[in-house]
Amino acid sequence: MLVDIFQVAPGLLLAAFFGSLIQRIAGMGFGIILSGFVLAVYEPFTAVYIGAIIGMGVTVTTMIQLRHELRWSETLVVMPPTILGMSVGYALAFYFGDVPWVRALFQTFGLIVIVFAGINLIGRASLANSTLLSKTWVGGGATGFMTGTIGMPGPTIAPYFFSRGIVGTAFIASICPLFFMTSGSRIILGSGANFNETDLQIAFVGAFLAMLAVFVGGPLARFVNTANQRRMIMALALVAAARLGISLFDGVWSAYAGL
Repeated sequence: MLVDIFQVAPGLLLAAFFGSLIQRIAGMGFGIILSGFVLAVYEPFTAVYIGAIIGMGVTVTTMIQLRHELRWSETLVVMPPTILGMSVGYALAFYFGDVPWVRALFQTFGLIVIVFAGINLIGRASLANSTLLSKTWVGGGATGFMTGTIGMPGPTIAPYFFSRGIVGTAFIASICPLFFMTSGSRIILGSGANFNETDLQIAFVGAFLAMLAVFVGGPLARFVNTANQRRMIMALALVAAARLGISLFDGVWSAYAGL
């Protein structure tokens, strides 16, 4: 049975392992790496649900492993705007997500915010010099909104933690409760859907591989200093922006061709 699962979705399961490995080393990257593979196998709604189950594997394992590094004070502060942004994003996606031009607006917003976050990580944006309240509500609100609309929360919250001096393992640990919340919300929203036994087996095998990757990535993370961690996150933001740009162009081109 296990061999059959690997034959059904080998790329997805490998992406679950390597995406989790990158996330344990850099603090994010799981969703950016996995999403393309899971969408190649499943339609979007099922893909989000299965990705969330696998994401729980890497998030919970990392949070337990690095529990002493977690900065709860900064993480709890950013949760309310994240929840608010996520609620608005999910509501808009539910009612208007099937409208092509609205979906294009979501992707455009995501593209702009991710590029802005990437620039901020090299110290060229004003967000790093703004007040704590502004950083909290801008970073948290945008992260939640992007979770609800395009399912890509990671890069936008990095400047908040980095501007507070939360880097290295403290960053990796402190971002986990936010990922736990976003993955949990997707699982709850998708719990009423019908999935076959193979789908759920793939999800749980992927979660196991994600947990395994966390234990493999822990020792490797010790060789990554803060500067390299920042570069890795910038590279991941670039990949995320490129994927959004391609998706946006494809949607606009398809709409234009259909006229």
